[in-house]
Amino acid sequence: MQTPKLVHYSTRTIIKLAMALAMAAGLSVAVPSPAFAGQSVCMWIGSARSGNGNIKAQQNCSVTGTYHMDVWGAGHPRTHTRDYRYTGGARDFVFNWRIPPGARVCGELWYHKPGGGYESKGLPCWTRP
Repeated sequence: MQTPKLVHYSTRTIIKLAMALAMAAGLSVAVPSPAFAGQSVCMWIGSARSGNGNIKAQQNCSVTGTYHMDVWGAGHPRTHTRDYRYTGGARDFVFNWRIPPGARVCGELWYHKPGGGYESKGLPCWTRP
């Protein structure tokens, strides 16, 4: 009897497979990205790149539809992304704010309901170390 060969999969591949299985089962899944420190429902917020103070916001789950994000904090006014169509996967936005250490930023993900109005799909905050 031959011993089966071990197959090594990347963490990203394993996460994608787990998300696909959960979605097939009808579950909504959010998997954290190590670059993000703040999370809520389907939105993540944190550092775009180590050390530069830019902010990255990400949507990584929810139903197909039209969305927008609001991001604010660290002396910056509430900023609205353009409306976009979400069909799955991860959708990233980078804000070149260069926030200082210790500053806090927050964001909110808004789903545009087909019948009119909005529904919040996440409200995370993050404080830059």
